[in-house]
Amino acid sequence: MTVQETGPLTTGSGALIADDQNSEQAGLDGPALVQDQLLLEKPAHFRLEFNRERIVPAHDTGTRAATASTAGDRLRGARAGRPTPPFSHVCRST
Repeated sequence: MTVQETGPLTTGSGALIADDQNSEQAGLDGPALVQDQLLLEKPAHFRLEFNRERIVPAHDTGTRAATASTAGDRLRGARAGRPTPPFSHVCRST
């Protein structure tokens, strides 16, 4: 373990970390232990850095020109032969 420019590596609560590259395991090839709190804290830290304000929301989709419905269309409110005006909301992306 090397010392970073900002000081020694610590957990979120301030405890010094001797080794953050390996995790506690049950035996040589055993599963990782839940008591290894650093193993649980590292992914949680990255999840906290996720900022919803920076996500670009999906835009609505719509028609760019007048379209005419046919008898096979199953859209709500659509009638055969009646044109749908441009820029009407066909579906809303969430």
